[in-house]
Amino acid sequence: SEVVRPVRDTARGRVEPKSFASGLHSPIPEFLHSAVFLNYSRSSMTSGRSTDEPFGRYELHGFRPHPTLSDDEQYFTMCMLVTRSSICAQGHMGCILVSGSSKASAERGKPCSEGNAGATDSQDQYEEKVCRRIIGVATNKPLYSEVDSDVHAEIGAIGEAARRANSTEGCTAYIAMPPCKNCFGALLSAGCRRIVSPRQPNKTVETAAKAEGVEMVTIESGIVDAIRVRIDALVNASNNADDAEKRKAEIAAKRKARKEASKLKKEKRRRLVEENKRIHGEINR
Repeated sequence: SEVVRPVRDTARGRVEPKSFASGLHSPIPEFLHSAVFLNYSRSSMTSGRSTDEPFGRYELHGFRPHPTLSDDEQYFTMCMLVTRSSICAQGHMGCILVSGSSKASAERGKPCSEGNAGATDSQDQYEEKVCRRIIGVATNKPLYSEVDSDVHAEIGAIGEAARRANSTEGCTAYIAMPPCKNCFGALLSAGCRRIVSPRQPNKTVETAAKAEGVEMVTIESGIVDAIRVRIDALVNASNNADDAEKRKAEIAAKRKARKEASKLKKEKRRRLVEENKRIHGEINR
């Protein structure tokens, strides 16, 4: 697996983490909308939520793409922010599909592979070009129960792209965790050629990816930690930080209730088995 490493600041001779927090003091829009998919408009970043737009369902806490960050840092930050919207008790997952390859911009500060970070671009133009490449966004979500991860984030993102007639051929998938075997198969079938996550995939997926020529990128732990620091700062600065904490508490309460219910169910089943054994024992006497 390829490891994306931070670029050192040649002037100072050390890794420069400051860029991860850049833009925090600039005007921050309340929400980033999925009008940026193929019909991006600048006003969509400041006009509130819309359930008709995929990003409109997710709270990004004012994140804005910044030229000092690589493609992988930009999109993985968005992915982690989207992941916070998951309500599944089995774990939170998010996936963002991006058109084209981001390999040319794996190092911080390099222009995007499709010219997204032109030297003469304004911040607004840069944001537009970065966000225009997003073709699908999703978290894992329940379907057959209230909080189970019935539909994985990768499947949801592929479905989102399909419903919007966005081609997934040659896309990059940014995922909060490496894909399971089924989701890797779905991404491969959809034409995904690059998968970025914070951990290495299991051996089965890794072997299949190598055989199929799918690039598996593991983001370096130091970069992931810096992204988490950036996200914490954004969440704390957001007007919706209290709502986010309340949502976390509600999810934690659901998890606890689910575990307790599972224990009760197992205990009930155990007692039923013992009772059946006792009855059969008496019959056979």
